[in-house]
Amino acid sequence: MNTNVLETIVRDYAKPIATVSPLLEVPEKVFSFEEDYRDQVKSRKMLHEFGKDYKLIDLSFLKMRNKDGMPKFAVFGLTNKTCYFKVECTKNDVKFSSNIREDFIEKYFADIFERVGKQAIAKMHSYLSDISVTLLSKFDGLVPEPVRAKINIARPKMDSIYLIKEATNWSLEQQETKLPPAPDPLIVGVEGEFAFLIERFDLTTLENYVSKEFV
Repeated sequence: MNTNVLETIVRDYAKPIATVSPLLEVPEKVFSFEEDYRDQVKSRKMLHEFGKDYKLIDLSFLKMRNKDGMPKFAVFGLTNKTCYFKVECTKNDVKFSSNIREDFIEKYFADIFERVGKQAIAKMHSYLSDISVTLLSKFDGLVPEPVRAKINIARPKMDSIYLIKEATNWSLEQQETKLPPAPDPLIVGVEGEFAFLIERFDLTTLENYVSKEFV
């Protein structure tokens, strides 16, 4: 895979926020027929404020798949060391879980859950017992301090912060495919329906850290 994939993604999918003209101020308590206008005002104010520091990013690139049909990109929350799609099958129920927010699943990863679900159902029928199947990718690296500082500034402002990187290892049960580590993850913040590019950076892998610090 091209090592500059995410550099290309930033170029093609991240755009500066155009100047947003202000709307009239709206009080917090409004009549029902004013609610849509109030929401527009809030969105415009948020875009105007965030546009000073961030670009809008279109996350539809998360729909990209590799030649094996796996996601090209893994999404990690700040409290997740794995990006995972888990399906648990019993005789009476099928449960889906992931570290990724539900609206992201619906927009960008529904086909992945369908794929994992088929595997789980097939295994359940084969073994005649309850079973769970998890597709996962692990994060292995360190976020540089300047990027960490930008994350900490953005956290109070946004609903969610995610690290997005090329998925170079997906494991499904015991089957695992590994590729060389991929550079240049993205840090993306999500507020409401909008996603904002906070930073792209070179990942500090454990090997690089050791070679710089101790060799």
